[in-house]
Amino acid sequence: MWVNLLRADGGRSTRVSLSPELDLRVASRFSSALSLNYSRNHSDRQFYGNISDNRRHGALHVRASRPDHGRAYPAAQLHRVTGHVDPGVRAAFDSKGTFANVREMSAAPRADRYDDRFQAYGDTTVTNNPGGFNYKQFASNVVFRWE
Repeated sequence: MWVNLLRADGGRSTRVSLSPELDLRVASRFSSALSLNYSRNHSDRQFYGNISDNRRHGALHVRASRPDHGRAYPAAQLHRVTGHVDPGVRAAFDSKGTFANVREMSAAPRADRYDDRFQAYGDTTVTNNPGGFNYKQFASNVVFRWE
């Protein structure tokens, strides 16, 4: 079991990741492993986008708070055919979340106090419904090792 905890931005950003793994060895020529990964993230200063602002004659670099849940299901299958040949397979990933607390950089983005680096973003069409994401990707690989 692997556990990873992260706390950043003065406690405003957090990450918890849990990764249990089950290894099975049936015989000297056959072993199998199954591992899962679940993570829960909250990034307080996630990049939201560059938004054109005609009132200020330029683009705003906008940040948002982003809680998300990510899951990966890497199933690793290893079969010992002989003492020197190992085929293996790994696969899968998805992540989803919703943006909140949309802000823009303040006049002092390098301020000592974290809260002084950002200011409220004034466009309520963005802040009232910032949207979210639901990202799915099937990623797999097959490995055939011969030593």
